[in-house]
Amino acid sequence: MSPSNPTIVLSQEPIEGATSQTFKDAMVVRKAVFVEEQGVPVENELDDNDKRSYHMVAYDSDAHASVNVPIGTIRIIPGPHKSHPGEPVPIGQEHANYLKLGRWATSKAYRGHGVGRKLIDAAVEWAARKEFTGDDGSEWNRMCLVHAQTSVVGLWEKAGFVVDESMGEWDEEGIMHRGLWKRIPKGVGC
Repeated sequence: MSPSNPTIVLSQEPIEGATSQTFKDAMVVRKAVFVEEQGVPVENELDDNDKRSYHMVAYDSDAHASVNVPIGTIRIIPGPHKSHPGEPVPIGQEHANYLKLGRWATSKAYRGHGVGRKLIDAAVEWAARKEFTGDDGSEWNRMCLVHAQTSVVGLWEKAGFVVDESMGEWDEEGIMHRGLWKRIPKGVGC
């Protein structure tokens, strides 16, 4: 296993819920990045969305090792969504059934090696093959929202997401964020 040339293995399918080994592996990365590096209180890193989200993890795999090391993660949250205090509501999407990608993180030693982009692409491609129905029976509108830290907005734009200027910038846990959208046609990934 080498940060300079990781062998990236993605979890086969995102796993729903907050009790699986995939979720535990995702939390290893999330705690290292959000809690230890960025200072987010650990009690704020977990939220009610974890239970209803699909979690995907990237691993560094070594043919000579018996363990895959979690190095990146992303979660896919089906709609509908409730805004958190201080969080902007996207114009025209107040009651829409859209997906949300979040808790996207790559371990520090593996940044710059394409891990994050592979996770974004895998999540979008997986979602393109799925249908989601909201608690209220509404169909997924094929739109996907990201609340991106401003320092990584450009990475999301390279993956085809577009900044929603109407959402402005806002603070989440002391870190400035922007909203970005991408339409995900059925059966078509990146």
